[in-house]
This record gives sequence, structure tokens and C-alpha cells, in this order.
Amino acid sequence: MSEAVEQVSAVLDRMGAPSALAPRLAARLGQRAAAELEANPWLLLRLPGVTVEQTDFCARRHLGDDARPDDPRRLSALTEHVLRQAARRGHTAVEERRLANVVGGMGVPNPTAALEAAVAAGVSVVFESTDDTDDDFDFAEGGVPDLPDAERFHALPDVGHA
Repeated sequence: MSEAVEQVSAVLDRMGAPSALAPRLAARLGQRAAAELEANPWLLLRLPGVTVEQTDFCARRHLGDDARPDDPRRLSALTEHVLRQAARRGHTAVEERRLANVVGGMGVPNPTAALEAAVAAGVSVVFESTDDTDDDFDFAEGGVPDLPDAERFHALPDVGHA
């Protein structure tokens, strides 16, 4: 067992999580996995098969009273979790209103804060689409065309930047 896996295993043990997750988590998070997990127990959600309830349990055990439902680390992890699930189903981006509804359905009282936390943490990128144009606009008539409201989408950074 590598030193990184041993360190992750020790953090998982303190959280009450199975140490069997350590090799996968170390591979997913890299060399600083133990330190990152120590600072943010909600990173457990990056592993397929780990549930929000399990991660919240581990966070409460690890952080005690500091493990609040509105913790920005939790909010960004939940948003990232939903985006990863969508990506596994083939959705490269999720419309912002739909993403907010799904995150809100996970018991997040302020889904907008969750989406903002994910963008601030760098686990989500936002882009806008204004596919609908004012096709009837004639430049010869003068004036300014009506611009439609842009639709906002969220994606995982590696997908969104592609």
C-alpha cells in the first residue's frame, strides 16, 4: 500500500468511512488526497456509489458542529455530484434552472448559493446560450434587435472548457 493510500485510509478511519475506499479516492484526488479530504470531507462524493447521506455522516463525524448543511464545501460538492451523475448519463451540460431544482431537491434551502459555491470552487463552469435570435429584424429599418434572455448552463470544467 502506498503512503498516499495509507494517509487517506487514516483520514477515512477518523470519518467512520471504510478504508477500502482509500485506493480509489487516492487515485481520484492525487498525491494530496489525504490533506484535501481532511479539509473537505464532502470530496467523498467524487467516488461513484458513495451517497450524499454517507458523505454527510462522515463530514459530521469528522467536523462535528462545523459540518453545516449550508457549508460552501458541501454545496459545491452536491452540485458537482449532480453534474457528474448527468455526465455519466451523457449530458455534457445542465440548464441552470434544472440543476438548481435537482440540488434543491437534495434538501439544499438555497440552490443558487450551491451553484455559486461550485463555480467559486472551480468544480463547475457556466456558459450562456442565446440560440434564439430576432430573425425578423431588418438592419435597413434601423433600431436595435431584441436580444433574447440567455440560457445559462453548468458543466464540469473538463467538459465545459472543451
